[in-house]
Amino acid sequence: MLDRLDHIFLEIENVLGNDRISDEMRIDYASAIFRSNEQCLSDAKILYHVVGDIVHELLNNYISDFRLYLPLILRIYSGFTESENVCYLGYTPGRENEIEDKSIKPMLSLKASVDNDIFSWGAGQIYEFDRFIDLSSDDKSDPVSTLVMDGARHICRGDIDCDNTLMIPLYSKSANGPKRDPYGFIALTNNERSYTEYDINIADKITSHFSSHLRNFEILRKDQLTHFYNQRQKEDLFTTEIKKAMQNNYCVGLMLLDIDDFKAFNDNYGHLNGDSLLSQFGNLILNNIRPYDRAIRVGGEEFLIIAPKVGRESLQSFAERLRFLIEKQVFGDRFGEPAYRGITASFGVLLLDDIEHKVANTEYYFDLADKNLYEAKRKGKNRVEYSKC
Repeated sequence: MLDRLDHIFLEIENVLGNDRISDEMRIDYASAIFRSNEQCLSDAKILYHVVGDIVHELLNNYISDFRLYLPLILRIYSGFTESENVCYLGYTPGRENEIEDKSIKPMLSLKASVDNDIFSWGAGQIYEFDRFIDLSSDDKSDPVSTLVMDGARHICRGDIDCDNTLMIPLYSKSANGPKRDPYGFIALTNNERSYTEYDINIADKITSHFSSHLRNFEILRKDQLTHFYNQRQKEDLFTTEIKKAMQNNYCVGLMLLDIDDFKAFNDNYGHLNGDSLLSQFGNLILNNIRPYDRAIRVGGEEFLIIAPKVGRESLQSFAERLRFLIEKQVFGDRFGEPAYRGITASFGVLLLDDIEHKVANTEYYFDLADKNLYEAKRKGKNRVEYSKC
């Protein structure tokens, strides 16, 4: 038995160390060795050790680049569990108690999938829940509700059925302590057979690696001062939201906002207080936008909010509400003491309707929002200038 295990480990090491073949081929070869030796590797301790080493070796070079990492991790799921279809589903929580946000429902979105070894990005497919579903990280006994299965069935290719689908919840570590935040699901489908305990153990081990990297990816995508997405994410986030809007037939709003007279604030109070103001400003905005809005820091004191599922009145009132909150907020100094009143921001707001017939050049829309922002500044600041296209 030990000789056989040594031989298996040597085979896997040779595959992982072979830099003359692609990463996709290394995954395929390693998973084939793995699946052909199930009996020898069925012991949970050995299984976890070997899967962990393989995942680490294959993905170690990609943990800073999500667009390269994701196709490989989904291929690993597919190969090691013999799944025909693997879907990565994102989860956006809803709000059930706040009256003004009553219409915000929990939402699943298809982020990416592997279907018979073909990888594809899934931006566009979404599914909204009819009622609030609480994914508790403390109670994982039955995390996959009927509504989650309905959502997966709606947006995933392949036959999603309780009998042939393994649904694995993903949790990312919270930025505010040990609590874990619901992040999404991995849906594995095999129409030829049911998943065994062995398959579940493998999938759980792969998921432990995936979940541990999710928080790191989010950190890399975020501006550390404001916790908004950084400038590099602007194009990708906007393109994704446009695809969703096209498929689901709704409008998208852009809000470009700039803190008024921020240079003068820095000159008067110093850059440390300026950084503290930006951090507090970021928290104020993030606490008052919807779960599926995207906030991006595009410059020093300039920010972009991508707001899907809005109309003219709702977008204008959204921007006015944020403008009013900023104006009335008492911001603290760098020591946390209340110090600054009357901080204001100007807004350039643009509504994109009839998305299907819009031009492909995304910078065109950012320029239109920027022109509205310039107009708000020219007319005296602390105001919202709106247009639609």
